[in-house]
Amino acid sequence: MRRLTWVVLAAAAACTDSGSTIVPYAPDVFAADINTATGLITSDAFVSFAGLGPLIHVAGTSPAAPYFPDSLRGRTFTWNTGSHAYALATQDTSPARGVRFILYDADSTGRPLEPTNQLGAATFQDGPIDTAALHVFADAGVSQPTIAYLLSGSFHGDSFQAIADGCMYDATRNLCITAGMQQHVASGDTVVTISGTASGTDVGFTFEIVFHFSAAGLADTLDVSALAPALQSQQIRMAGTTQFGTTTKADLSLTVNDEPFATVRGTDTLTVRRSNGEALSADEQALIGAMFSLPGELFDVCRALARPGQHLLS
Repeated sequence: MRRLTWVVLAAAAACTDSGSTIVPYAPDVFAADINTATGLITSDAFVSFAGLGPLIHVAGTSPAAPYFPDSLRGRTFTWNTGSHAYALATQDTSPARGVRFILYDADSTGRPLEPTNQLGAATFQDGPIDTAALHVFADAGVSQPTIAYLLSGSFHGDSFQAIADGCMYDATRNLCITAGMQQHVASGDTVVTISGTASGTDVGFTFEIVFHFSAAGLADTLDVSALAPALQSQQIRMAGTTQFGTTTKADLSLTVNDEPFATVRGTDTLTVRRSNGEALSADEQALIGAMFSLPGELFDVCRALARPGQHLLS
């Protein structure tokens, strides 16, 4: 799943009241640190890996460890341009404890482009001995990030409870995450909850977000924080609710080190301003924009990490 584009934030006209507000230190640097860490999800390798999850079909895997019987281990699956699906290509000794899927240049949904051009490979193996975990590793060369994590949980066709623990990194950036994820269907709507911690280059995150997908669109309740140790251990926190679809709404409050900073509020037209009503600087608007995008980016990462389990182990 690709990065979500939420809305264009409308800057408020300058107005003041008697309230107080804090001005963040180096908001341009803070925003750049957030965007650097989350920028990994725009890479070709991540797009291809994220699209792989729903395309996996491997009969014979088990929802209980060991996930792969001996008859499946060492299998490699490639994209068949005739059937437009993955199919078994070879069986050898690698990976020793699981299966491999070739990654290709992909369209915006992560589906392999035809004619295919190999980008890298993703392997799925039984985790460490005596653990009920799936070891996932995806690599696409030195110019692309590596994805490596352990995945565990209970997976079903339309629901799962999962824990992912690992990292995505390249030569200059990294994003490591430990997250719990749940998905279930309620009255025909899909509800996804993600919570946990993440760390990137010069920034760390904590988050707890509930996404409710319905015919009317998306509604979410969120509490997301970003901490920049190099910027005087400055923490920005965003909490509240948003809604996108037939109607766009937001009621979000942002604080810096627990002091009021800004709000994002409105219906259809969202107004962004400091907590005391003053207009924001361009750098402060950019920082709020980075925080506003963060829930969707965390969803993209967590959903991509969980999907292989949902399709391999359900």
